[in-house]
Order: sequence, then C-alpha cells, then structure tokens
Amino acid sequence: GMSGGVVLDGDLLARMIGNVPMVFAIVGFSDTLAQFLAGARPSWLLTGKQQSGVVPVPPPINFRQSVEVGAVGVAITSFGTVLWLDCLHVLIPAANCGITSGSAMAALALKVSLDSAMWGTVANTISMVARRMVRRQTLLEAAAFWRESFFQVTRSNFAFWPAWAAIVFTVAPPEMQVASYAVGNIFWNVYLALLCRKDGTEGTLLVNAETFPVAEATA
Repeated sequence: GMSGGVVLDGDLLARMIGNVPMVFAIVGFSDTLAQFLAGARPSWLLTGKQQSGVVPVPPPINFRQSVEVGAVGVAITSFGTVLWLDCLHVLIPAANCGITSGSAMAALALKVSLDSAMWGTVANTISMVARRMVRRQTLLEAAAFWRESFFQVTRSNFAFWPAWAAIVFTVAPPEMQVASYAVGNIFWNVYLALLCRKDGTEGTLLVNAETFPVAEATA
C-alpha cells in the first residue's frame, strides 16, 4: 500500500488503464482546440465565401494529429503521472500537507515544488519532443526545439502548476487527483500545443503537420 511504498501490481496497472479514455479525450481535445485558436477550421465551419474561394480558406484542423497527441498524453498522464503521484504521496504524505498550520503549508509548498521541478520537467520534456516528432520532425530536430524552449516552458510551468497542484492536493481526494490534473492539462496542453506549432525560424504559429518546415523539434 501507500504507507509502505509504491507497489507495481495489478491495482496500479488497473488505475493507469482506467484513466486512459479520459486522458486521451482531454489531451486530444486540447490539441484540436489549440489548432482552432491558431486559425484552423474544420470544413463544416467554412463560410460560403470561403467555400466558393472568394476569401482565403483557413488551414484544416488535423484530427489525426490530435489523435497522435492524445496518445502522447496517455503515455505521460495515464501511466507516468499515476506512478509519480503514488511516489510523491509516499515521500510527502497527504496527511502532512494542508493550510491549517505553518508546518502543513511548508510541506504543501515543498510537495508542489517537487512536483513541478521533477515530474513537470520530465513530462514537459517528453511531451515537447513527442509533439514535435508527431509533426514529422526528427529526434535531433525535436531536441533542438526543446533546448530553445526549455526555459520558457519551465517558467510557464512554475507559473501555473504549483498553484494548480496546491489546490488539487488540498481539495481533491487521492482517487480524483489524476482527473484533476487532466482538467489542468486542458489549459496547459493548449499552451504546449500552441508553443509546439511555432516555426523555429520565423516564430509564427503553425496549425498542422503538413505546414511545418523540414527542421523541427519538440515542446
């Protein structure tokens, strides 16, 4: 159990698999939303003038890309985050954290800081590289993008996730914390998806895989 450490057993695997549909839907939706915010539109939302060619047609939403990004999210959140939170709760038990005393607030602050510094860095690195690779970049190109974007993403990570995690660890019961993280990922993944659509040379936002230049990286 949690008191004695993290046990890699059937119960852990069942919890991981049980989160797959929810995480896939949320992360895939967030990528589609990011494409929409960047200007892409599905064919059924085109205006009459756009359909007739009178005005420029926006790029189409790439649903295949959203499926691929959703699969990346499953690997990170459904499996990685479940295991990480189990480890984090063993290291700093939930009973020690809260807002009722100075020591409880200090434990909570340490817990959310570790969460962002350790798992946040690992998860963002995997996500950034994988997102660029599903946009047909090579691993080296994705790694180059990661190096360029790492500090920007890390600053944004610490601006958002510690506050969100503090709410989750204080309010949500353990069985709801992965779902709570997934809700936070709606906002975070839109940010990452938009960032990962930046053209490395021009700095503009691109909306689907086909428009990316040959050289790309991840975020």
